[in-house]
Order: sequence, then structure tokens, then C-alpha cells
Amino acid sequence: MNKTHSRIQSLMDKQFLELVNKLNNIDLDDSNKLFKVVTKFDKKIIKFEKSIDKFNHKNYSLFKKFWGELIKWLEYQRIVFIGLINYFSFINKGKAINAIKYDVVCGIQTRCLQIFNEIIVLLSHGYPNGAMARWRSLYELQIVLQFLAKNQDDELYKMYYDHCLYSDYTFEKEYRELDIPKYTDNAYQELRIRAEEIESKYEIKIFRKNFGWAYKKLSKVTFEEMEKIAEPNSFLRIFYKESCNRIHSTARGTFNDMGKIGKYDNNDGPSLYGISLPAQLINITLNNIIWAWCSALSFSYDDKLVDFFGNRVDTINKIFADVQGELEREISDYETKI
Repeated sequence: MNKTHSRIQSLMDKQFLELVNKLNNIDLDDSNKLFKVVTKFDKKIIKFEKSIDKFNHKNYSLFKKFWGELIKWLEYQRIVFIGLINYFSFINKGKAINAIKYDVVCGIQTRCLQIFNEIIVLLSHGYPNGAMARWRSLYELQIVLQFLAKNQDDELYKMYYDHCLYSDYTFEKEYRELDIPKYTDNAYQELRIRAEEIESKYEIKIFRKNFGWAYKKLSKVTFEEMEKIAEPNSFLRIFYKESCNRIHSTARGTFNDMGKIGKYDNNDGPSLYGISLPAQLINITLNNIIWAWCSALSFSYDDKLVDFFGNRVDTINKIFADVQGELEREISDYETKI
């Protein structure tokens, strides 16, 4: 027990760990009082808000400083999520958990956090287009996790797991046709046997599609159909379409550069401009992923977590937008004087 707690403490703020440990014994009515243990982060946010009005429009380094501080806050949100993941593992140790379901949810959450880290690196180094492109993948995983959580069907988790195995098999077949196998012969034979079992269980022509693992729940086996079920009123959909321009070779993706500063700039490197949108999107999406994770695993603290995460999403996004607005006004003033 001590070893597990020590690992958690190294990942999250000690005060928030104290909060998490007390959550089970606190009434919902007292949650606002309890969340005061993290007010130092709220005070930092308030400080950001007050400082927005004091910007010196010509002090470009100030924008860089504020982007950095805000991105650190996003990193803190990720660390808290990791702490909650470890805490969940700790309190469920020894209890009966559907192993495949748990592996699927853990696999998705791990991939989400890896992509989140990649986006942070891109934002920190001034590459908003790349950040927007990676957010697209993060949003797709959000929808997948929400879809799984909404259905709560053990067979669906098994089909998701089997889809990975079958995809491994089909890719290995193609690699072997090119004489560049990834598996040993023995491992490939075992994989082939598993693939044949999968072919006998499902409508394989549909199942083998990218979202074919969900074909029993979808009228059309597409991401769009899954999105409508998982998040029917998602306002993020338009941003998802926008992010596709960052990946595909569209004309709009070529000329609509998020990092371009002003109409006279031909930016081909890092930029402080355009950081706000992908930063706000990952802030929202990570919050949605945390909620879907809680729902999928029936994590009992979800009502209290909304107070910590949900109430801060809008605040931190407003600050990102305000910093971006000040930067745009600075650029506008500069171009007017040219």
C-alpha cells in the first residue's frame, strides 16, 4: 500500500492526493469546501485574468511567457488524470474486473495521454498546425471511448480487442508478401489461428473496416455515425473538420496557416500565433476523455471531478482566447502603421 501511495504522490500534487483520498467520505454538498485545497491553482488563473489588461502590446516576450504558463496548467491537468488512473488501479486491486474491458480502456487512455503529450510539445515549440492535426486523433479517441462507455456492452469491448488482432494479421500478411515479416513464423501461425477464429465469429467483410468492430451498433460503419451516437450535439465537430485540413493535402490546408502572423508574413517556422485554438480544444477534449473514462469504468468520483475539471475548462479557455486577442490587436496595430 505504501509503495502504491508513494508512486501516486510522485505524479500528482500532494494536496490533490489528499482530496482524492477524502472524496469517499465527503458529502456532495461539501464538495465546494473540499476543493479549496487546490485554490492555489485558481489563484494563479485569477492572476492570469487580471494581467491580461496590463499587457504591453510591444512586449512580445510577454506573450511567450503567458503561453508557457498556460501550457503548464494543461500539463498539470494531465498529471492529475494520471494520478486518478493510478488511484483507481489501487482501490480496485484484487477485485473482479472484466480484463478485456479494462485492457481496452487502459489502452485508449494511454494512447490519449501520449497524443496529449505530443500536442503539448508542438504547442510549446510554436507549431499550432501540427497541434491541430494531432488533436484530430485525440478527438477520435474521445468519441471511441464515449461510444464504448455509452453502450457498456462487454461484447463490444471484445470486438474492439479482436479488431486489433485481426488488423495485425492482415498487415503481417502484406509484410510477408513483401518479404519483410515482423513476426516470427511461430508467432505468425498463432496469429493466423486467432484470425481464423475471428473470421468465424463476425461478418468479416464489415468487421475488417476501420470502425468495423462496432458494426453491430452502427447503421453505417463510419466515424461520423459513431460520433452522432457518442456525442450527438458535439460543437467540436466543426473543429474536427477543420483539423482534417491539417492532415490532408487540401488547398485550404496549404494557404490557411494557423501560425501565419499578419498578411505580410510567410511563416515556415515556429510561431506564437494560433496557439489558442488547439490549446482550448485539448483542454476540452481531455476533460471529455476523463468523463468517458469514469463512465466506462464506473469510477464513483465522477460527480466530484466535474467540480475540479469542468469549472476550470471555461476559465482557462477564456484566458487562452484573451491572450490570442491581445496578440491579434498588436498585429493589427503594427499593420495599420505600415
